[in-house]
Amino acid sequence: MSILELAEAESAKHNHAKVEAVHIRLGKLAGVIKEALQGAFELAREQSASCQTCRLVIEDVPIVVFCQTCQTEREVVNEMRCVACGEPCGELRKGREMEIVSMEITQ
Repeated sequence: MSILELAEAESAKHNHAKVEAVHIRLGKLAGVIKEALQGAFELAREQSASCQTCRLVIEDVPIVVFCQTCQTEREVVNEMRCVACGEPCGELRKGREMEIVSMEITQ
């Protein structure tokens, strides 16, 4: 609902233009199941005047940690360890986000 509320607010700023798509970034540790979000969005958008046919475009964001040993960011494969040196990595750099990146709006 929050995504649609933001899209509707943006639509209102543009003379109630139609929102074609909302693009979001969704981290694997965001606590949101991608398919559930997509389904809930599709149900909720039916109640919206400016977003009834709006698409939700989800960009998956991998889990990325900072390795103190290698002094670099690495994508996590199975556990919170550096894939290069095997050391545990506690500093999470990416993977928790759920953010709107852009919207496609037509006049």
